[in-house]
Amino acid sequence: MLYYLAVADAKTSWKDDAIKYMEQVEDLTVPSDSTLSWMYNGLRQVYPKWNPRYEESILKLLEINPSRYALLNLLGQTFETTDTQKAINYYKRYLKAVPEEERKKYPTSIHVDHALKFIENQGRNEKTEQFWKGK
Repeated sequence: MLYYLAVADAKTSWKDDAIKYMEQVEDLTVPSDSTLSWMYNGLRQVYPKWNPRYEESILKLLEINPSRYALLNLLGQTFETTDTQKAINYYKRYLKAVPEEERKKYPTSIHVDHALKFIENQGRNEKTEQFWKGK
């Protein structure tokens, strides 16, 4: 019940209550892969993207189920504007994790293209900065 209340509150202006409820869910959850996956997915929904618990919850989801490589793409997108090096690292992990046969399928192909372009553009930006600094 707390889980659903937290997820519902996260979509309204009661976001602080959502966090409080999900923390109670975290305290009450009996550890098993299925319940932990469910709980970490809820934590991902209630925490804002700038909160460290958001990243932590996604990494825990990946630890439970490594085949959910799309979560690495989500983390890359999350850090594009705030921490480009972290975004690049997550995009590189994403590109390594995506199976070759999935790279051409929609919508994965769009995400793969975006990740490649982001990494390429950041490399260009870095080279431009080094040029102007005289390195």
